[in-house]
Amino acid sequence: MDKIDEKIKEILSKDIYTKQSYTNTIKSALNERNYNFKKRSVMKFAVSFVVTLFATVGVVFAGVVVTQKLMDNIQKKDYEQYMQESQVTEADINSAVPENKIKETALQKLKDLGYNNEEIISAALSKEPVFQKTYWWVYTNNQITLRFDAYSGKFIEFRDESPVQNAGMDKGTAEEAMKTIQEFYNKLGFKDGDYKLMGSVDCIFENGYKWSARFNKQYDGIYDAHAFVQIDFYAGTNRLALFSLYEDKFDDNPVEISEQDAIQIAKQKCMEIDKDKEIEKVGTALSIETINSFVEQTENGNQETVGEIDPVTGVMGYHSTEVYTGSDISRRVWIVSIDYKMPADFDTYTKDKQDNWGATGRTYAVDATTGEIIGGFDVDYADYVRSLNAE
Repeated sequence: MDKIDEKIKEILSKDIYTKQSYTNTIKSALNERNYNFKKRSVMKFAVSFVVTLFATVGVVFAGVVVTQKLMDNIQKKDYEQYMQESQVTEADINSAVPENKIKETALQKLKDLGYNNEEIISAALSKEPVFQKTYWWVYTNNQITLRFDAYSGKFIEFRDESPVQNAGMDKGTAEEAMKTIQEFYNKLGFKDGDYKLMGSVDCIFENGYKWSARFNKQYDGIYDAHAFVQIDFYAGTNRLALFSLYEDKFDDNPVEISEQDAIQIAKQKCMEIDKDKEIEKVGTALSIETINSFVEQTENGNQETVGEIDPVTGVMGYHSTEVYTGSDISRRVWIVSIDYKMPADFDTYTKDKQDNWGATGRTYAVDATTGEIIGGFDVDYADYVRSLNAE
């Protein structure tokens, strides 16, 4: 038996999940050519083989596009490669918005927000290879930091960490706070309808009392967890404390995988890994999430860490020997949270639970169009998503 024969045998021995639209299309195409599949098992093998083969290479078959794996957007790199890619190069500097232009933009943003006496003391270019982003960081004489996309010049973050007088002396009401936040929202260039308030305005304590609100993108009643504007301001002073803008690339993929099919896919994945576990509860929620490396890291990654002494501080630090890139591509997914049946005396706060994802259950993100598992989360994440989208 040669390698091709072995590969075909391996594929046909698997009970793989096959999207119904692919199955129907392939069956129709095969039947149109008068292939006589008298046995259901033979047809199943044929369909499984064709789907698996085409999903690997990514082709158009009978009008249906079978794409490459979405998880191909996640790449694994060793730590040395990651550190090398973190270095700013001459090419990065030449491609970025010029430093003097960024400083001018920063001063104008400060004035727009009511800061008329700030001085720019420095600006620095930095790279974030995990998400393949490059930023300009701008610093003022009063501990204010601004961040811009290095190539587009887009304003994406503001932090005021200067000492605050009278912060929290008069917190005011949630209604008053929401009015102030709405004013900042408009000053920052956002319009009503661009984002929707997620939850309610909250009062938190951090360097004084702050009022905080988050506005997310929303599609058909589902929040996009990775596209949002966050605004915090100091209570009692109405000074902006934090502005953050996070954006993703929403694919707007259709929901073609049923909730039950998504559950079956997640259960099958669990049983491949945790053969000795018994499923007690399953929770689901339709969500919009970015492709992430959580499953790849926890189930297939090398969890080895090494220690290094920082040459500047002299402090021992630890890092993983592997680094996974992220993705800003977001898609509609089924969040499937699976809880395992645990012994009555099981302590949910044991070291086993803290160190070993999967001890009490697993949560997967099943792509709502392809059925591919494109990420994972902490257990019971489905309950959290349902609660947000119900508000």
